[in-house]
Amino acid sequence: MLKMLERSGVNLMASGQISAGTRVQVLLEYVGEKELDFVEVCDLKRIRLQQLIQKQQLQNDANQVKKSLIAPSYPTFTRVM
Repeated sequence: MLKMLERSGVNLMASGQISAGTRVQVLLEYVGEKELDFVEVCDLKRIRLQQLIQKQQLQNDANQVKKSLIAPSYPTFTRVM
């Protein structure tokens, strides 16, 4: 976990000048910021998914209209003699 935090840019402040409480507070702030980033990305993904669903529904509607225009169904008449 330490390596993961170091790669992410979090400095654990191992110095004896900084109290454990301060280190915990800094980590909590970092986690809170990452949570906000995560929520923002989730919101963007949700919006994009909704747009894709709407696009597919509109495409299905357009295809149905297109089919009805290309091959309209006319009533068939039988000739009586």
